[in-house]
Amino acid sequence: MTNVIVNALIFVVLLFSPIVYPVSQLPGWLYDVHRVLPFESMATVIRAGLTTGLATDVGVSFLVLGVWAVAGCAAAAWVVGRRA
Repeated sequence: MTNVIVNALIFVVLLFSPIVYPVSQLPGWLYDVHRVLPFESMATVIRAGLTTGLATDVGVSFLVLGVWAVAGCAAAAWVVGRRA
């Protein structure tokens, strides 16, 4: 069951996220949700690392990824603390 869920998530994230197509094609509310999620920021950081001049707002992308990393570490610490 875990394999099915992971494969479905990979399919949705890789094929239907605006990493592959322009984010301007999304409705307004979904655009706002997408800006908060880390997928676009990860793509921007990877583009900036592989090319020169193609990616913009790399600092904002690192900030978004940093916030997600801190939140993920805090959530993991909370879960581990509850189980101990």
